[in-house]
Amino acid sequence: MNQASRSPSVKVADLPGSLPSAKIPDTVNCAAVAQHCLAYLSEPGPSHFTVDAIWRDILAFTGNFRTFYGSDRIISAWRQHCKGVSTFIIHPETARVARFGPSIAWVEAAFEFEVSSEPARSCTGIISLVPTDEDTWKIWMLRTWVENLQACTNVDALHPGVSLAERRKPDLKAGYFECVVVGGGQAGLSTAGRLEALGVNYILLESNANIGDNWRNRFDSARLHTPRNMAQLPFERTFAAGTHSQWLSKDELADGYENWAKKYGIRVLTSTTLKKARWDSHLQAWILTVWYNVDNILEEKTVTTQHLVLALGAGSQVPRIPSIPDRSAYSGEILHSVTYRSSEKWKGKHAIVLGTGNTAHDVVEDMLSASLASITMVQRNPTIVIPQDHLVPLLEQLHNDTIPIELGDRLSMTMPMRITSALANLGLAAAAARESHRYDDLERAGFKLDRNGDIIEVLYARLGGHHLDKGVSREIAAGKVRMKSDAQPVSFTSTGLLFSDGEAIDADVVVFCTGFVGNMREIAAEMIGGEATDHLEDFWGLDMEGEVRGAYKPLGYPGLWFMGGDCSMARFYSRFVALQVKACLKGQPFKSY
Repeated sequence: MNQASRSPSVKVADLPGSLPSAKIPDTVNCAAVAQHCLAYLSEPGPSHFTVDAIWRDILAFTGNFRTFYGSDRIISAWRQHCKGVSTFIIHPETARVARFGPSIAWVEAAFEFEVSSEPARSCTGIISLVPTDEDTWKIWMLRTWVENLQACTNVDALHPGVSLAERRKPDLKAGYFECVVVGGGQAGLSTAGRLEALGVNYILLESNANIGDNWRNRFDSARLHTPRNMAQLPFERTFAAGTHSQWLSKDELADGYENWAKKYGIRVLTSTTLKKARWDSHLQAWILTVWYNVDNILEEKTVTTQHLVLALGAGSQVPRIPSIPDRSAYSGEILHSVTYRSSEKWKGKHAIVLGTGNTAHDVVEDMLSASLASITMVQRNPTIVIPQDHLVPLLEQLHNDTIPIELGDRLSMTMPMRITSALANLGLAAAAARESHRYDDLERAGFKLDRNGDIIEVLYARLGGHHLDKGVSREIAAGKVRMKSDAQPVSFTSTGLLFSDGEAIDADVVVFCTGFVGNMREIAAEMIGGEATDHLEDFWGLDMEGEVRGAYKPLGYPGLWFMGGDCSMARFYSRFVALQVKACLKGQPFKSY
């Protein structure tokens, strides 16, 4: 797959679809409406769908992650691929009116069905309906996804492992595994847990000395910017209310992940690194060169596996640092946020922070606490700023201490991306309108805002460039941090940075909060050879249907998978990677449309 044949990245705003305009009384019999319209799926026709209908399928029918737009396209794809389906069974207790304001509403209900074609599978769907007149309802949105493979254990259920005394530490002596997962963050752990639940012979390789170190080794004040329930791992509430804070610290997160891995007997080797991987077409397997630590001695081992899951982190932890001339002339300290730990040693000194995303604001907040003499924040592009108190009510509609984690995930993560974006922006815009002064004050301080930015676009296309504000924006608005947003640095001086407008700013330390390499394909190419550049899909960003490029689905090489995303994405999508691996091992791979 060369550059020309890879999927181009598409903006969320360019995807079809919009929220329906409908007024639905509370007295409507939602279960009866859903039951009646569900029958349309047996022989769907143009009169059964709105013209702008959307159908998203996750492995249930298409064997892939697909989103179809428009009634004609949906009907064509449905008739072509919905073979061997049992009767659709409604869950009447789930029928309800989904209401978002006085004129945006629809009736929705969950249903189940089975698909007999290989791999035989149990599936779930959600049908969303809007009225066209008093007596007629049409399908506006349809979601279908695979739940489990028949005759297999449950991918969503795993009982705690044997006691630590009885658990045998995994090793590489066998030399063969059905699946090797690389990376012990939330994506790798979630995938390994799902494989354990399905009875796959796997091993998880983590380069750090302990599970959780990818968080434990971050800067001292690091915390999640989203609420606790977004960070849960599969099978349980890893971080329970009452015992964990709403905003998990890096150590809480690290300890929770490490304890989860021990509790469920995840087969993990730490201090172990994948150096090279080669696909053997004769063996139909990956040949891995692995370096691992045995009694503080680095040893090399060759491992064979049918499936290789790369879960290297959304940014792969490879820093991106802009090239600014005359770096050697600078007498102060220069570092990237990846090596930043604390600002305590700079008390009373002057600092420049390049970047205005989440990490940059965290560093600035830490510097304010450490009482630096001055802090200058350099902004390159307008930034989306979302106060946490605006975002949390939206997230907690489905991710809270009451709704089961797996239910919240299904309701939120199966939504077509364009609709997710529309709903999120609707809620955030309403909150922002009520407190416009917060944004006005920030702009007066010189901070360039992207007031119309799309948070879903940022998360799925840019992998950053936004700020979920915990309160430091008020400090910036109050003038405690100087904003430099009218010019860009052109060179280092002996005492600081020179900017394009001619101004020189002195600083004892310059911190680059400029992000990481976001394309896992580039990291994978280093592991499996240069030809990977021609055979692999890009990782992240949205394709023309609104599906994440290169993630969770087969790539250009057989048996190779990219796994990543934030905590909630990793928790949900890991189930589909594990199910696809299991189906392949059974000799019944999903047939991709």
